[in-house]
Amino acid sequence: MRSKSKVTGYDLGVVSRLDRVNAPKQARSAESLERILAALEHLLRQKSFDEITMADIEKKSGCGLASIYARFRNKNSILAALHETTSERFKQGVDMATDPERWKGRTAREAATVLARGLVNHYSANRHLMRAGMLLGDKEIYERAASLVLHAASRIQVVIARPDK
Repeated sequence: MRSKSKVTGYDLGVVSRLDRVNAPKQARSAESLERILAALEHLLRQKSFDEITMADIEKKSGCGLASIYARFRNKNSILAALHETTSERFKQGVDMATDPERWKGRTAREAATVLARGLVNHYSANRHLMRAGMLLGDKEIYERAASLVLHAASRIQVVIARPDK
């Protein structure tokens, strides 16, 4: 299933490729999965991941525990799925922001300033999720985060060090 919610922006195709997530086969299941992800994302803005319970996610998402466990193994799986979809969104944003055509006629300093602001804005909007993901001690999340840093750095380097600067 490769669908992106118009409301939340969660890429369910990306989420479904995780072994710890049961891919939804019906639209209603996909909507439940999105509500669960949105609930955890919202709750992370209010309290730490350790303080969030499955009952909190159940209440905020409007999905019963049976529905949550039908999609995810546990709370950590929900966090990994949320991290995965947010990471994919970040990668796409980096790719768009570092498109060389966008920077024609602009200085490297202008590019660096705009790109740095974009990175800071992304961090500000997602710091609770990023912190929870790093504190989880999940190898898959660490590897994904490291590959994103390398991807962003290499793309930014191309824009900053371009010959037409």
